Amino acid sequence: MAWQLTIYTLDVGQGDSSLIIAEDVPGGLHRTMLIDGGKSEFSAAVDEAVATVLGLRGYNLDYILVTHYDTDHYGGIVGLLNADNMRRVCEVVRDAVVTAATNPLRTTRPQRVACGALAVAATLFGAYGAQAGQIATMCNNMVPNVGAWTDTRAAEYGYQWADWYTNPNGQNPLRVGKTAREKELTYKAAVAAANAIQLHMAVPQAVFTAVFAFISTTLPDNLRFDTGGRYRNVRMMDTGLRFQPDVYTNAVDGIYGTLQCLKMIAPGIDRPTTTPALGAEFLWNSGVAPINAPNNSPAMFCMARRGYVWQGINNPPLLIGNSDTNQMSIASVIRFGNFYFYTGGDLTKAFEEPIATAIRNNPLPNPQNPLLPFPAPPRIAAFKCGHHGSTHSTSQNFLDTMNAVSTVISCGKAQFGEENHPSSVITARLQAHGSINKYYLTNCSYATTGVPASNGQDQLRVGGNKSRVAGQNDLANLNALRHRGDIELFLTRDQSVGNLVPQQFRISYYDDDKNIFGVTVGQLTNLLNF
Repeated sequence: MAWQLTIYTLDVGQGDSSLIIAEDVPGGLHRTMLIDGGKSEFSAAVDEAVATVLGLRGYNLDYILVTHYDTDHYGGIVGLLNADNMRRVCEVVRDAVVTAATNPLRTTRPQRVACGALAVAATLFGAYGAQAGQIATMCNNMVPNVGAWTDTRAAEYGYQWADWYTNPNGQNPLRVGKTAREKELTYKAAVAAANAIQLHMAVPQAVFTAVFAFISTTLPDNLRFDTGGRYRNVRMMDTGLRFQPDVYTNAVDGIYGTLQCLKMIAPGIDRPTTTPALGAEFLWNSGVAPINAPNNSPAMFCMARRGYVWQGINNPPLLIGNSDTNQMSIASVIRFGNFYFYTGGDLTKAFEEPIATAIRNNPLPNPQNPLLPFPAPPRIAAFKCGHHGSTHSTSQNFLDTMNAVSTVISCGKAQFGEENHPSSVITARLQAHGSINKYYLTNCSYATTGVPASNGQDQLRVGGNKSRVAGQNDLANLNALRHRGDIELFLTRDQSVGNLVPQQFRISYYDDDKNIFGVTVGQLTNLLNF
């Protein structure tokens, strides 16, 4: 077994999203965490990244951390959860239809269509979960009345029977729209089941396809993607002080407003929510089944939350301010051997500077032995620039204290007064800083001083250039054919401590520039010693 750490900075335009994977390979303990999700329009891109990265490993997503409640951080998470809530509704309807239509007592196509339609309608009216047993009884009572009917008549009859006899018994209906929409769904789902039975196809998949195509229209176009249920029981982490409870809290609880102006409550959603304690390790020691971070594993510590900054073990925290959402951000540091990585949402330099000083001057608690804390690090090897490269973060003092060799900026183009993200002030500061070897940007879609790729130059052939813009540097960020600007940081336990190998980490990204032969470079990997 060997511990590894992977940190993905996902390209979400003007926004922020990261995916953390700590794993003991092959096949050992692991923890996964998604931090923020950009704006809502990037929900599908984030979901695709999570599905691809974790799917290759066979892992589930353990945690979602929302650092604070700005829309370019939490909006994509709300979108993910609502897409997942919608998926859950589709599953409940599908299961009812399959059970009813495939019952061997339904021997004719009209009977199957009528029972499938009844199952859809009864489920929409509230006969699911503890009330689902009503459907079989209603079907048994209805079937003797079903004749050699067309699909349309059989579906209509099934809907009417459910309307007459369903008793929701206090359960919330599943609201897909007015009666005409309910009838349309009952017909499509019931006919899909009957066709699949007749053609000896997989009935559950056929019904789900029909149901999903319809129920997904209760959400905006950009949220009509199939999450596969990845976020059904994920454990949520946030500040606990919400500025948008009607949107975020409802999504966590399985509730969303449909485009038909109705309130949809998805059954069976369970997403426990916690807030990391200041100074505590929370990648492992949180959630439903907390454990102490295993020996030698990557561990994640809360450095700031709700306007307070950690100041060392047993020292009182420092209150800097909590008057806006940015100041509420959860900041954390990941420790893996001698490697430290910092990320802090949209915190400004007023927070970043004391955080950096506290990490450099104080030992972190040792989850395996509280009496023997970890030594203070000689440097924070890498970090994510605060607030997307804004001038309000990443000060000279912060850089000097961190002494980092690399940083990542999650950015696109956003006008805040006279400043775009990233600021030319920050890129120039990173370029000039002696400890920085390279810095990486998920995007930089406007001309920025010191970032050659943003000015149409080949960033690999500009002498002394430290910037690396990842992906295809294009404002059409959500184009499905665009090479995304995701940035992957990876290192092993041996690399984290310099055991028989250099103490280093690798950063991989897609480079759209040309080499000296005029050929697109493609995927590139840099090794950085720390």
